[in-house]
Amino acid sequence: MNILTGISNNLEDMSNFGRNRSLQEIDEMAAKINEHDTRVHQMNISQETLNRRFLELTELKYVLRESAVFFQQVARQDNTAGGSIETESPLIDTEAAKPTGEGFHAVQTTLG
Repeated sequence: MNILTGISNNLEDMSNFGRNRSLQEIDEMAAKINEHDTRVHQMNISQETLNRRFLELTELKYVLRESAVFFQQVARQDNTAGGSIETESPLIDTEAAKPTGEGFHAVQTTLG
């Protein structure tokens, strides 16, 4: 009977080990799920940021197109009216934009 008791105890230990092992596996899976959940949350935030920036860039592209059309229309109107666009005073001081040994000087803008 002593041998059967030893085998019985070993079987109980093995079944407990299997149960503990499955609990450990469940804990590991729960940790992986939390990691994946965090990653999915980060990807959602990144996607929202990308969508917002895409819309901003699309809006800026539209503004640039409309500005180009506006300036083309002004140039055509000025040419048909016989006038000329005054270019004597530049909008950007090119001397201030020349590189130096320490970098660029600040670009000074003048409104003429």
